[in-house]
Amino acid sequence: MSKIDPNENVTITPKRDVYSELYNIIVGSGKDGISQKQVLGVSNLTVAQISKLAIKLEKNQFISREKSLENGRWTYILKALNVLNLGPYEFNPCMRCPHEIKCISNGVVTPEECALEAYDQGLSNWVLSEYKAQVSVSTK
Repeated sequence: MSKIDPNENVTITPKRDVYSELYNIIVGSGKDGISQKQVLGVSNLTVAQISKLAIKLEKNQFISREKSLENGRWTYILKALNVLNLGPYEFNPCMRCPHEIKCISNGVVTPEECALEAYDQGLSNWVLSEYKAQVSVSTK
């Protein structure tokens, strides 16, 4: 299997973290939740993105999707199940990496040879910045 060459002239733009964006909208809507149609009005997400991400969030047991009739059309009400504070892990570069799906040990992309490292956006920079933040907090 070929590895990604960090010297190769490739531009990697981190994905917009739409997964967290939708989850934060749902959590912010409170215990009554928000309809998928309402999410369209408060985000820049497309109908397809909202649907796909909501299914993924439900599958991972972050939200529930309840079918509802709204203005004569079927939609889903999205409700947060267990509100989590991911703390520093929310900014883990893996969550936004375009290679996340392919990133496995002995794969084309590996955690040991993170493709984002070449752009100072990879795992080691994230770990070091979190460590420095912890050290500065504990010394104050």
